[in-house]
Amino acid sequence: MKISELARRADATAKTVRYYESLGLITPQRLANGYRDYGEEDVRLVREIRALTRLGIPVERTRPFLECLAAGRAHADDCHMLSDPGLRLAGMLRLPTFTAGGRRLFRRLTSSATA
Repeated sequence: MKISELARRADATAKTVRYYESLGLITPQRLANGYRDYGEEDVRLVREIRALTRLGIPVERTRPFLECLAAGRAHADDCHMLSDPGLRLAGMLRLPTFTAGGRRLFRRLTSSATA
């Protein structure tokens, strides 16, 4: 699919999608003419990145969550073992804007870090 369709389906802008690509968070296929060709997994990743950023996690720090998704988890908030030991979730999340999913993610991450 084209970048405009991915952006529409993931509720993002084409500029946002290109930014995620520049960070290496998504990697589309390239057609013979050089155009990007995005798949369903890219839609899922962009949606998850946007959800994580709404929780206050900087885009640049979403990679451990995306790696967890690539390992077979259904959602980023199912990821309780992070590969980035420098990730300090409590300081990055804007607690007043937590959603129920954000609170669940925070509890899982902090409980696995102390276990």
